Amino acid sequence: MWSGGTSNPWTSGQLFDIVLWTTLGIVAVVVYLAGAAFAMRFRNVIRARKYSAFEAIWEPLLLDVVSDSRPVADLLETVPASSTRHFLKFLVRYARLLAGSDRRIIGAIAAPVLPRILGDLESRSSSRRALAVQTLATLGIEDHGARIAGALDDPSALVSMVAARSLAGSHDPQYIGEVLSNLHRYTEWNSRFLASMLASLGMEVAPALRAFLGTEGNPIDRAVAAEALGLLTDPAAGETAAQVLHTGPHKELAAALLRLLRTVGGPEHAAVVRDYVPSRDFALRAMALNALGTIGDASDMEVLEQAIYDTDPWVAINAARALLEAGGDDRLELIARSDSPQAVLAQELIEGRAA
Repeated sequence: MWSGGTSNPWTSGQLFDIVLWTTLGIVAVVVYLAGAAFAMRFRNVIRARKYSAFEAIWEPLLLDVVSDSRPVADLLETVPASSTRHFLKFLVRYARLLAGSDRRIIGAIAAPVLPRILGDLESRSSSRRALAVQTLATLGIEDHGARIAGALDDPSALVSMVAARSLAGSHDPQYIGEVLSNLHRYTEWNSRFLASMLASLGMEVAPALRAFLGTEGNPIDRAVAAEALGLLTDPAAGETAAQVLHTGPHKELAAALLRLLRTVGGPEHAAVVRDYVPSRDFALRAMALNALGTIGDASDMEVLEQAIYDTDPWVAINAARALLEAGGDDRLELIARSDSPQAVLAQELIEGRAA
């Protein structure tokens, strides 16, 4: 039987050296990080003081220029190229506070300086590109609208959205086509927000929205266009909505179209809405009934009353509201006085109208 001993490859001295050097390495990393943090803090403090000093010079000069007591040149000659971005941020703050002729003066002050940041639209940093778009839009969208529209195709969806919001905020409808063609990039944003953004461009964009809605394409994007037309209350959109509904579109698009018809539709569109009353999808049934309460006729009263007994509560509620809106108060009162499980619903709606 072997009785040899075992040898330990690590001596106490070697272990001590390993612990020592590991500790020194950790200390070195901590010291480096602390030094870097201090240097960054120091640099930020110096920069903040520098900008504060500039703003102390710019602010009284700006107020003098706005009050027309000094020429713009007196202010601009205090702006070195290295401080261009900060000067424009300074102007943006004032532009958001002012309106009318004073706001236009801020734009006139910025006009000679804005070209200095056009190169930022090609920056590798998406945040810098987005800031450049926002600055150009706030201070000079009339002169730089085409460059802002070009940013709609930016690789970053965030930069593209900043450009879209900027163009919508300008209330200039000329870029609606470019905005619509990029809607598919904004899936992370709420559809209601997107519709409101489009509608903010005004009734002048309604023809473009109708054309977009009626053309084959992404159903989610077209649903946003339908929501925007509803917000604009565009009467001509009813016919387009009815035509698209006839094709049996995607659920979300169909829902948006039914909501649109409830807002702008007429009796001539009721037939296509009726086709959705028996839908297997409870949301589409509910919206179809809701629309019939507005654009339907007396022949729809029976359908609305029967739908109050739908197995889905949401459908029942919408049917009851539609019946009330269509003038079916007497039918609801009969239900309210009955032993039906829907009596409570009918009572609440009648009491709510009375209140």
